[in-house]
Amino acid sequence: MWKSRNKIFLVSAFCLTAFTGAAQNIEVDARVDSARVRTGTPFAYRVTVKGTVRSPRVHPPEFSSFRVLGTAQNQSYSLRPGGTAQLTLRITYTLLAPQPGSYRIEPFAVENGGGTVKSNAVNIQVYGDPLKEKKRPLPLGSGTEI
Repeated sequence: MWKSRNKIFLVSAFCLTAFTGAAQNIEVDARVDSARVRTGTPFAYRVTVKGTVRSPRVHPPEFSSFRVLGTAQNQSYSLRPGGTAQLTLRITYTLLAPQPGSYRIEPFAVENGGGTVKSNAVNIQVYGDPLKEKKRPLPLGSGTEI
């Protein structure tokens, strides 16, 4: 009885280590090119994912306080001894802050092998006058602006 419990414990511990180890095998880092920006001035939010990954799923933070002007992605693989490949994934979001204030961009998350690894959160200070929303006339010349 005791031996079978030990075997079950060892198998469970091995499975748990293998299951969580895949997610722990990666690093996720987030940065902005400037922690202090002026309203209306584009800035870059860059995420770098490095490690041995297998079909990673990325979960970017919500950029609800910002306008997303564009995104770019670059990835490279390098072969490691033992036949493993290491991925380096770089994602850049070009953002614009329309309102002054202090903002926090929540962590970027990556799912890999059943576990999730998150980046650091990023704080940014936005100064300047609030941007005015551009209004567009409604179609057919109704005279009302939106």
